[in-house]
Amino acid sequence: MKIFVSLFSETDTLRLYLCTQNDMSNDRLAIVKKAWQKISNGAPSVTLENIVSKYNAPKHPRVTSREKKAETVMNDFVTLIREKCAGGNVTEEMFCSYYADCNAVTPVEKETYFITTLLKVWGLEGTAVTVSA
Repeated sequence: MKIFVSLFSETDTLRLYLCTQNDMSNDRLAIVKKAWQKISNGAPSVTLENIVSKYNAPKHPRVTSREKKAETVMNDFVTLIREKCAGGNVTEEMFCSYYADCNAVTPVEKETYFITTLLKVWGLEGTAVTVSA
């Protein structure tokens, strides 16, 4: 671990750890990073309000299939992302940590679902097959 840490800054090491914890696949990691890039527009952090305003709960697959109401999905998202943020701001590490938690409860067999959900709720271009960064 010391050799690895010496090759990268502490921030890069933390970012890599958070985004890969729970064995996040390359495709899942690519879509999480793509979502962050769109949300942050290159900024190191964004306000919680900014993230919430960009989250499109009505497009969530569980809403479009009528399993859940958009308000429920939005409330769940806000509650969980708020746990990750500090002082009302969300960094890339916090965003990745949120999705690492989502990854941990979404089996490998649901790869397409995980990716499609991010594509839809963040308004990203592409399909679950074409997300490579």
